[in-house]
Amino acid sequence: MHAAMPGSNDDASDDRLEKIARFHAERYGDRSGVGLNASARMRAELFAGWIGTGKRLLEVGCGTGVHLDFYVRGNDVVAMDVDKPALEVVRERLGVETVWGDFSTRLPFEDATFDAVVAGETLEHMPYPTIFLAEIRRVLRPGGLFVGSVPNAYRYRNRLDVLRGRPIDADPAHVQFFSLASLRAILSRDFEAVEIVPVRGKWSGRFPSLFAHKLAWRGRKPGTDGR
Repeated sequence: MHAAMPGSNDDASDDRLEKIARFHAERYGDRSGVGLNASARMRAELFAGWIGTGKRLLEVGCGTGVHLDFYVRGNDVVAMDVDKPALEVVRERLGVETVWGDFSTRLPFEDATFDAVVAGETLEHMPYPTIFLAEIRRVLRPGGLFVGSVPNAYRYRNRLDVLRGRPIDADPAHVQFFSLASLRAILSRDFEAVEIVPVRGKWSGRFPSLFAHKLAWRGRKPGTDGR
C-alpha cells in the first residue's frame, strides 16, 4: 500500500470531491471502451521508453489507464484520479493500487515516495499549476523522473480560431493554456534537465511552437538517488 500522509477529510471536503468526480464523469462519460488515437499512442510509447522498468511509479490523472498499459509491467504502480468510474476500470483491468482523490493542491503521499511520476494531459486541468508541480517534486525521490504532456494551446490552428472569435480551447475542464515557452518556464522552476518533445502535427519537428498538437516532457528532481 502507498504511504499516506496523516490527516482527515471532513464532510465539506468529501462533498467537494464528490462534485468534482461527478463533473469529470459527466464531462468525459464512460471511457472504458475508448482506445488510443495516434497522438495518444505516440505519447504512451514515449513515456514507456523514458520510464523503463523497476520503478515505484505514480500516475496522476490516470483515466482508464490506456497510457498506463504501456509501462505498468515491470513497475510498482499507484494510479490516482478524481474520476471514480474510470479509476475502477484501472483497478479491475490492470490490478494496480488506486487512489481516488483531488490531487490539484495536495498529494496524499509522504516525501520522496516515488522514482517516477506521470501526468499525461493533466497539467492543463490544474487550477494552481505551481502548487501541483511542487507536490510532484515533493513526492519524487532525489533524481526522480517526471514525465507528462499537455495540449499545445498556441499552435497555428488555435491561433486562427481566436482570430475568428472562437475559444482557444473548447474543453471547459482545461483551465491552463501552455505554449512551448511557458511550459518550459513553469517546469524549470522545480525540475532540471527538462526536455520537451513535439507530438504529431505536420512540420512539428521544425516548428513545434506553431504546429505540434501536443507537447510531451521529461525532467528530473534535482539530486541523486544513489543508484
